[in-house]
Amino acid sequence: MTFDAPLWLLVALAVPVLFLVQWMVQRRRMRYAISYTNTSVLASVATKPSWRRSVPLALFASAFLVLAMGMAKPQAEVAVPRDEATIILAVDVSGSMQSEDVSPTRMTAAKKAAASFIDKLPERFRIALVSFSDVANVLAQPTTDRSSTQDAIASLEAEGGTAMGEALIQSIELVQEDRDRLALPTPSITPSPEATPSPAPDERERVSAVLLLSDGYNTTGVSPLTAAVQARDLGIPVYSIALGTPEGVVTVEDQFGNQRVLPVPPDYRTLQSIATTTDGDYFEAPTDEDLQSVYASLGERIGYTTRPDEVTYAFAGAGAVLLLLAAATSMLWRSRFP
Repeated sequence: MTFDAPLWLLVALAVPVLFLVQWMVQRRRMRYAISYTNTSVLASVATKPSWRRSVPLALFASAFLVLAMGMAKPQAEVAVPRDEATIILAVDVSGSMQSEDVSPTRMTAAKKAAASFIDKLPERFRIALVSFSDVANVLAQPTTDRSSTQDAIASLEAEGGTAMGEALIQSIELVQEDRDRLALPTPSITPSPEATPSPAPDERERVSAVLLLSDGYNTTGVSPLTAAVQARDLGIPVYSIALGTPEGVVTVEDQFGNQRVLPVPPDYRTLQSIATTTDGDYFEAPTDEDLQSVYASLGERIGYTTRPDEVTYAFAGAGAVLLLLAAATSMLWRSRFP
């Protein structure tokens, strides 16, 4: 938290002065009590000090301190819903997505989570879908039309290899085309400390990001890390999700017609490197529930941005409540204001 008018914090120095005055008054009363010679009468009217006597003053002092902080115009980072964004969903549809280590299969879980994810995004967010196996294909251009994207997701089927790098290249091209079409700047999702001052409240911030879901190793095409460098240079964060477990297997038929069981563990290291290189985030989803949680988390991160905002109203409200409590306890326990 920061303060636009920090000199007002000096007013808070009055709080220890207030307690010093109370202490001096108490000492004065004690000296008077000691100088009073008729001890029998004094004993009959004397009462033991109670913690209740200090509560109203403590509440009043706290209210004074909180209000002083409010006068200093406190600034805090608050979450603000984004108005616009372009999100590219890059989904692995290689043969390993038939593995059943994620119930009921990796492919079914991925389709279900992706469909739920886009339904919960703001309506003005533009969503595109890229699928990849032996090659990468654009199944849906960036659009706010949810039905077309949902239809594309429903059509996904698992077969073939894994062209992860090609999928990233296709996703980057979609972002670039979308930027050119809209002719708008695209700041990063997490601005650096050196970023320019926050825009005025009526300005809108558009962001672009790639959500990459894969369950295996790249088997063809461009290196994923080479593509990640291109994404980084263009300011496009990639949020990567490793779907499945190291124990995942699929059954395939070889050239002689024999059934073979092949292990299909996710490539955790490459997916993590992609996210790190592009200033995105990396997630692991060994179960259907984990995948749903990952997409929910991504929706929160992408759907909101943080901006500094003055929160004087919060301190004013808290100070008012403390003043009311101070007055109420003083009237109740001492029959007077602090």
